[in-house]
Amino acid sequence: MTISEFWRDVSERLAAGQRVFVSLVAAHTRGSPGTTGARLWVDNSGASHGTIGGGIMELRLIEHAREALAGGAMPPERRRQVHRAGAGDEASGLICAGEQTHVSTILEPGRDDPAIQRFVQALERPDDAALALSIDPRGLAIVERTPPSAERIVFADGPEWSYIEHNLNPRRLAIVGAGHCGQALAKLAADIGYAVTLFDTRPACLDGEWPAGIDAVCLDDFSQLATRLPHAEMTQVRVMTRAMTEDVIALAALAGQGCRSLGVMGASAKIRAIQRGLCDAGVSEPQRAAIQAPIGLPMKSDTPAEIAVSVMAELLADE
Repeated sequence: MTISEFWRDVSERLAAGQRVFVSLVAAHTRGSPGTTGARLWVDNSGASHGTIGGGIMELRLIEHAREALAGGAMPPERRRQVHRAGAGDEASGLICAGEQTHVSTILEPGRDDPAIQRFVQALERPDDAALALSIDPRGLAIVERTPPSAERIVFADGPEWSYIEHNLNPRRLAIVGAGHCGQALAKLAADIGYAVTLFDTRPACLDGEWPAGIDAVCLDDFSQLATRLPHAEMTQVRVMTRAMTEDVIALAALAGQGCRSLGVMGASAKIRAIQRGLCDAGVSEPQRAAIQAPIGLPMKSDTPAEIAVSVMAELLADE
């Protein structure tokens, strides 16, 4: 379930008059089964969806949620869950090592649904405005925030704890070329949690329904990338068009845009030709040197699916 889908589910239940308990993993350490950004909701019909790590810890949380929903008002709370025996009241019931912190609150229809609706709209149109959902001991609010440079979720622990979740996903990948490899990489990256923009000049390659998290953009020419890539400084770009000449056009358009990273797929001979083409196009030597080529980890990667794994693994290793 994507973040947009999660909050849309919550919004629909609030609009239907249901109270909704939400629990969000605000922080975690290595070894924890629940990682930052994991989430779960429970409504007052008893239904639940999502996960904060599973096992006895999750069962206890769902039981707590149902009891809280059956009662009165509940102020937002945070709970530290330690995954080892002997941790006292903070023991999660798991022994897999690590720990995680949950932020939980009950959302009320009428009171909270306007804010959640606004946040859902911001998530679904992330380039319209930089908004954040804020939860602290006083309650929930939607606030305007400068987009984060590295983190989507910012959690400050302590007596005056606060949880802030931005609508703009900082894990951003632009894929130039919607052929078999580009499509495979887009779907894998979106499944992992990246905000993906898939560019091509061929409408047929972009037609149809795309999974949540993928924005398919058709260009007249790859030179338009210079003005069509939002939040370049937060975006990793991987170029894999159908032709070397198009790779050169795309790379030349993006070389001066300050992308978080810029790379191109290809064998050694092709990359040397691309570098010559970029030089002829007036791309400076420092800009050419900053282009990663070839992209992907050195592993067996012949099929589109294998190439997608190779490229995605390299991206994740560099995070």
